Amino acid sequence: MNLDDLDRRLGVSIDRGLLSQALTHSSFSYENDNQPNGERLEFLGDSVLGFVVTAHLFAANPERDEAELTRMRLGVVSTEALDSIARELELEKFLRLGRGQQIPAGKSKVLADAVEAIIGAAFVDQGIDAATAIIGALILPLLNTETDLALNDAKSLLHAKVSAKRLPEPIYDTTFDGPTNDRTFFSTVTVGDKSATGTARSRKEAEKLAAAELLAQLG
Repeated sequence: MNLDDLDRRLGVSIDRGLLSQALTHSSFSYENDNQPNGERLEFLGDSVLGFVVTAHLFAANPERDEAELTRMRLGVVSTEALDSIARELELEKFLRLGRGQQIPAGKSKVLADAVEAIIGAAFVDQGIDAATAIIGALILPLLNTETDLALNDAKSLLHAKVSAKRLPEPIYDTTFDGPTNDRTFFSTVTVGDKSATGTARSRKEAEKLAAAELLAQLG
């Protein structure tokens, strides 16, 4: 596939060397004399994405509290959300992968990471305005759907986060108040010396909110 096609889909023209690097998976790099891959750009893009989305949410939602903003942010920066964007862009046609690397039919971290690497490449090439243009065109519109991706993924994201950091497994302590037909659930999740609480009308939602809040604490 021609990278000009990808430029048109992104709405931003990115330096060919940087864009090619962003689309190079570490498996391809390993098999081809350690060519530069997208991991560093992904690291940068992850931070730029978080900043732009957070700044937008803060300015656009003065009535929402920190927990709500955290949930909304997680919804559009999650692997699930970024994977869906990558598939709309058909990034799998542009990625350079090693012979043994495949993209699964379901949620793919490889595709999600590529989106972050492209954002990082845009930032290095043209600064925050170019990166913001891509995020604004492709990612921020997900907020308009009031997506529940954050809640659906919060507990699994927390589990992945603590595993990566080699922290203790999350422990959920959930209680409720009120009669059977009108209960409020209070869930506290603890990881080591950190904890967070979520309150909702169901046990599941309370636990998800608690997980989302603790994810925000862990960074």
